[in-house]
Amino acid sequence: MKKQHIWSTEDDEKLKIAVEDCKPIFEHFETQNKAYTKLNAWDAVAGRLLPEICVTGAACMRRWEILREQKKDKWQEAVEMVDKYERELAETTFDGVAELLGNMDALHDRLMRIEKSIEILVKAWT
Repeated sequence: MKKQHIWSTEDDEKLKIAVEDCKPIFEHFETQNKAYTKLNAWDAVAGRLLPEICVTGAACMRRWEILREQKKDKWQEAVEMVDKYERELAETTFDGVAELLGNMDALHDRLMRIEKSIEILVKAWT
């Protein structure tokens, strides 16, 4: 009978701690991979989880990949949210600038009419 472990959020936290504890082994695997295989490093992680969580190194590796994918999804969600905010901000800024330019044109026209009126008054008084 094959029994699979159901990962909980507490298990995920313990896995993160175990991976951090085994970081030197992973670094050693990357620099001197003849002495250790990648699965040996994950077996060390599984050993750190004993006796509370009884899983294999392969199971730890699969779960770690799932957690990394979930993290990427959250980052993608954050990126999309920032993009949406920047787009809305740019649209609001563009609309505000267009309104401001319209107001400045109206003010310029009004000043030109005032200037003409002053010229007429000056000519009338001189």
